[in-house]
Amino acid sequence: MKASFRVFFQVVGLVLLLAGCFTQVMELGQDFSDRVNDRISDTGMVNLSDFTDFDWDKLIIIGPYMNVNNVLAETDVTWQRPIRHIEHSDTIILLLFAFDNRVVAFSHFPRTPVTQVMPMGTSIDRHEAIFVIDLESP
Repeated sequence: MKASFRVFFQVVGLVLLLAGCFTQVMELGQDFSDRVNDRISDTGMVNLSDFTDFDWDKLIIIGPYMNVNNVLAETDVTWQRPIRHIEHSDTIILLLFAFDNRVVAFSHFPRTPVTQVMPMGTSIDRHEAIFVIDLESP
């Protein structure tokens, strides 16, 4: 009887471990950044909640040359397989969408005028992820 309980708990533990390993983090493709940039070009304002159809409560913006692990630690967000090449690039920023302090989606976002007004290396509440740029500025 004790052996069967031990085997049962080992199997349950293995299933839970494997489930955690295969948690998918959604990559938002070029279409996402194109739609955001089109909205900015039209109105000068973008609310990132308008472009997402998944649950998230926090946005983390990682700028060029920033250390991903340091930003994750500072914002108390976990990501099982963080992307690190942003630390060596000045052409993109990394947008991380988190829910319950876990990354659920990310986007390699090209540097555009809107990225100039985004606070890098901090976390932003979903309801505050609204960015405005002056379309009249050179």
